[in-house]
Amino acid sequence: PAFYDRGNVQGSVKIQLASSTLSHSGIKIVFEGVIQNTSKTLSKEDKFITLEKELVPAGKITQQVLIVPFHFNNVEKSYESYRGIVFNVIYRLKVILKTTFKQYAWEREIGVVHPMSREIMNQDNPPFKLDVKIAKMLKLSFEMDHTKYGTKDICTGRVIFKETSMKMKMMMIQIIRKETVVGGDTDTAILCR
Repeated sequence: PAFYDRGNVQGSVKIQLASSTLSHSGIKIVFEGVIQNTSKTLSKEDKFITLEKELVPAGKITQQVLIVPFHFNNVEKSYESYRGIVFNVIYRLKVILKTTFKQYAWEREIGVVHPMSREIMNQDNPPFKLDVKIAKMLKLSFEMDHTKYGTKDICTGRVIFKETSMKMKMMMIQIIRKETVVGGDTDTAILCR
């Protein structure tokens, strides 16, 4: 499921027993926002938000199936969900059930989106132009309609050959995603050719 910034995070937890009863020390749900550094040199998680609610107080569950609703009101979700090369931004719901001898945890990742309006995207988003010249052999112009694009936008532009004095078999354009994380980790990935 996908959620928006400042929106409610709600749902229900279904607990299905394998036996007839279960004694426990409490069942809680945790909403977490985490930045995972997945670089080759360092692999760690930094939590930037943690909210916790008790679902069921300590006691005994006698029902075969227990459905417990949960609700986190007006949750600030500072960043969009993102899976990258160097880092991931993820939000997850974690249900924790404690018994006398053991703690059980189940988690589910949720998506967070921050939709930008067309007006915001069009502010300070001029066309992009790059002229390339290689001695007297090749001169071309590369033009894009905008400098910034949203994740659902279609990148449009053109390549204009102004001067060529060599035979060309093929020309390739690549869209490259570059990630830079504070601390110096940088990585790139070719998204399409």
